[in-house]
Amino acid sequence: MSDTMERTAHLAEAYRRQPVSEDPETVRAYWRDLTRGEEQAARLGWSSGQAAAVECASAGTLMLDAEGTARHVTGSGPGRRVAAWRIAALRAAGYLTDGEPDAFGHLRIEPTADGRRALEVWQRWTPAPVVKDKRAEAEALPPLHEGEEARRRAVEAARQMREWQRRRDAEWAELQVQMAHTRREDELNDQWRAANGIRNPCAKRPAGWTPEAQAEADRAAAEEAAEAAAREAAHVCEAREPQPTGSAEAAPATAASAPDPYAYRYTVEGPVRARRYTGPLARVEGPMCIYEGTARLTVWTHDAGGHGTLRREAAVHLADGYGVRTRPAAPDPATGRPPRYALNIEGRPLEVARYAADLPALLAAVEAAATTAVRQLARWRTRTATGQRWSQQHTPAQWRNTRRHWRRVCIRHLARWTGPGHDGVRPAPGMPDPAEDWTRWAPRIAQEAAHTIDPETLRDHMAEALLYARAVRTDAADQLDTAPVPAVADGPAVTPVPTARPHSRPRITRRERPYGTISTREVRRRPTPTAPPTRPTSRTRTQEGTRA
Repeated sequence: MSDTMERTAHLAEAYRRQPVSEDPETVRAYWRDLTRGEEQAARLGWSSGQAAAVECASAGTLMLDAEGTARHVTGSGPGRRVAAWRIAALRAAGYLTDGEPDAFGHLRIEPTADGRRALEVWQRWTPAPVVKDKRAEAEALPPLHEGEEARRRAVEAARQMREWQRRRDAEWAELQVQMAHTRREDELNDQWRAANGIRNPCAKRPAGWTPEAQAEADRAAAEEAAEAAAREAAHVCEAREPQPTGSAEAAPATAASAPDPYAYRYTVEGPVRARRYTGPLARVEGPMCIYEGTARLTVWTHDAGGHGTLRREAAVHLADGYGVRTRPAAPDPATGRPPRYALNIEGRPLEVARYAADLPALLAAVEAAATTAVRQLARWRTRTATGQRWSQQHTPAQWRNTRRHWRRVCIRHLARWTGPGHDGVRPAPGMPDPAEDWTRWAPRIAQEAAHTIDPETLRDHMAEALLYARAVRTDAADQLDTAPVPAVADGPAVTPVPTARPHSRPRITRRERPYGTISTREVRRRPTPTAPPTRPTSRTRTQEGTRA
């Protein structure tokens, strides 16, 4: 019989069982219950074994022995064992429950109201059993649709949702209070730094400091200073009578010789901040030498703040953007080690001159951009949820170490993306999201901040022109020097004999001016031969087929 015919038969049986009543509400309730029963039967998802277990419990033949094993008892014997996982799944879904023990101490397993309703709709609509193995039967069953267990679970879920929402609102309110306190602390720290002239953006106010307390302290200090000045002025203007001495003729002591009892000595104690270095961060050593079209120059980076090695690394990266080459300086003859902050530059003369002239301003701009990036990291740490969570997990010492390392990484990557050789195009993905951990994305932030450094704005044309004009040319040709000749008192003048300079000392001459110069040096050429050579210049070969 097909499903359609079975459904038609069920509906016909339902029409026969329809109550005869003049009240239309009774008829509607009957059909609502019938429709709900059909939907409940379709949602049961029972296997044949699970349906048989509920039928046995409804018949009162499902027992638990003294050992807690479910058995199907039909006579005087112990009965047949029933799978424990099957009973456990039906109990968890609210179809079965434990009843009262009988006279023999056996605990009866009885169906609940949902179990009786489920068995009723199962027998009325006879849905197809679901084929399940042992593992599938042990899985959780859905409760009866619109049954007591389903309503109990819905009420419990609503209660849990309300509890979760209450905790969520409490946490959000606490977070709002914490954020307001953080903003208030930031405002107070800014006011304290502005009032005391502190430029460190990470410095925090003393405990208990407020603008009102600062104003009161300033007022009290001003009043005390005014009183002290008035007392000192009164002491200075006071006229003191000379003390009488034993001799009337003794002259009174002069103002220069008499001790001043009102001479005060003021001592200021406390830490004195070192003066910030404001000079150039790089310098050029010696003139630029040009040999066969290649210019060579040595630059030194300043070790202000203990960052000389870092600035030398940044200078190496900046050289790529200017199209020049770098190499370590020659070792020191005294120590045998190369200087830590020296760097040799090679390349075309104009590019080397521009690089050496722009290097101090470029290093200052790169460090300023790195400092700005570190301030962005500090704002991420204090004004985002991820940064505040990171601060709670790390100590202030770890934050200081992370900030120093982060600034060094920013300086290195800013130098890689700075220079006239870069077109300003930066690869994706750009700035990281505030929800990410910014302590891992120093290269990306430095890459995004590189466009703030404009080499054309920092270009020093005057220094570049001076380096180029003062350059010297080094040639490998010999230069003739005049050997010293001793002076003769009465003899004739002796013509100096030209001698050749050794090849190990190349000749250094002043290079040409950009607009040309006049050279008076005689060009030496090979003399023209006046007689044929005495030896043949070509080799005579014997051809085949001829006599020698």
